[in-house]
Amino acid sequence: MNVTSNPLTIAAADVIAGPVTVWVGNVHVLQVELQGYIADTDTAEMLNAAGMVFCHLDGASDLETVRSGHVGWCMGGIKVAQLGITNGTLRIYIK
Repeated sequence: MNVTSNPLTIAAADVIAGPVTVWVGNVHVLQVELQGYIADTDTAEMLNAAGMVFCHLDGASDLETVRSGHVGWCMGGIKVAQLGITNGTLRIYIK
């Protein structure tokens, strides 16, 4: 897990033991990518500080990187729930 650079990088292994707080405070999220997953049924979800899903990505059958497009402001912070990434790596680009 690397939450000190841009993009912030969270692997599925980082959220096996429990939820991970990725960012504290308001943040402008430019894009989120799911990469390195192993099946089209793999998913990733990011939550805001209140625990509401603000970005959900589903794997694709070609196993290519899945991108969210521009997400916008996330108020209060970013969390990834326990098992919030089934496989692969989540890359969060911030402004």
